[in-house]
Amino acid sequence: MATLTLRLTKGSSLTYQELDDNLSNLNTYKVEGRSGTLTTSATTANQVLDSVSTSSVRTLRYIVQVQNSTNYQATSLLLIHDGTTVYLTEYARVQTSGSLATFDADISSGNIRLLVTPAQATSTVFTFSAMTIGA
Repeated sequence: MATLTLRLTKGSSLTYQELDDNLSNLNTYKVEGRSGTLTTSATTANQVLDSVSTSSVRTLRYIVQVQNSTNYQATSLLLIHDGTTVYLTEYARVQTSGSLATFDADISSGNIRLLVTPAQATSTVFTFSAMTIGA
């Protein structure tokens, strides 16, 4: 639950409508969390790691951990969309050996999709945590 703090100067007032408008704005830009896991095997093709409606989310920030045998990779991804195109940047990438996966995003059937491509056609586990900001 979010907390709304309003500071009034001495002698000022706040109408019910102004309070209601502020609460509506707070709800419009709420931040929500998401998480999930995907295990791939015998493929190096794009896989959908996460999918969420473009009408409910404008911005997403992911932290993704990738595991293949005893090798690990962690990365942060930041995405935003304009309803037609997804813009993605990857930053803060760390890995214990070579790259285990690459990332992309698209919009399909009104959903923004985070796509992962494993580097090897062996068992690869993708675990993510995400923060979203409403559209």
